Amino acid sequence: MKPIPHIARLTLVAAPLLFLLSCVKPPRVRAATPPASPASQQDPAERALRTFRQATFYKPKDDPEVGVAMTYAPLIVQEVDATQGATEARNFGAVLPSPTRVDPRRPVIYFTSSTVRIGGMQRDQVVYLWRYPCERDEPQCVSQRGRGVRITLAADGTPLVWEALSTDEPRRVLFVSHSLEDAARREFGAPPDGRRFSIERAPADAPDEFVARVLDDGPVPMGPYVYLGASPRREITAILCRCMPSQVDEFVTTGYYEIQPLETIAPLVAASRGDGNGLPPIRWAATMTWENIWAQEGQSLDSMLRWPASAP
Repeated sequence: MKPIPHIARLTLVAAPLLFLLSCVKPPRVRAATPPASPASQQDPAERALRTFRQATFYKPKDDPEVGVAMTYAPLIVQEVDATQGATEARNFGAVLPSPTRVDPRRPVIYFTSSTVRIGGMQRDQVVYLWRYPCERDEPQCVSQRGRGVRITLAADGTPLVWEALSTDEPRRVLFVSHSLEDAARREFGAPPDGRRFSIERAPADAPDEFVARVLDDGPVPMGPYVYLGASPRREITAILCRCMPSQVDEFVTTGYYEIQPLETIAPLVAASRGDGNGLPPIRWAATMTWENIWAQEGQSLDSMLRWPASAP
């Protein structure tokens, strides 16, 4: 994969990160905690504090060819339901054509990048998406569920905002860096009524946007941990900096995934638009619509957040 032109300068940080990724291990386990309420009954902030009893851990395969995509690649923490075991049968996988399907035997996460204008400045964003096969074994049932993370970067390549992407969650669930929250607090003061953080807009102005948690700033640009609840929902419960304590009691296995350009599956998106090409539909919905991911036609961050003029 060739470097993306408009973020080519960030490849300067890719080399040290390749070394770090080569020795990445599951995060340090912390002491066991009592069972949490079902994630579906929690608000985003409560859900982000959940601790998994067991989880599987996925990291990217070493591949110098992917360049900056490796720098910000997520480390996936997938909760394991003790009644199901650590099955790989419905894992995320490669999207394959003829017929369109997701192959969980080959875990793949798709990457793209863009430049957007936020608060009067051009900001680089990187996006990682992955798809799951159908829960039903039916020939005409293709991928109905997808997850992802969009990362907005500071001028020096440090992550500022992580946005959870999902075909099932209509709310915009965001995680922001301490440096961005600190800048918002200096400029705007205390959080609006009904909000936890200064970076957030008032509920009346942004009723479907939530900042779930403020994350520690990492020592260098790096990808996050993305925590996913157990199958079949696999909701994104938390996004954390690698420098933060683990929220898993026990890791049961470690796996690897490939990074591929999102452009490689672009032709298959026509199926989700009803273009009559005969392929079964891939579902793109909620915060993971093709327009939101690819065309960047969704809301900008400065309309979802109180973006400070002094943002890094």
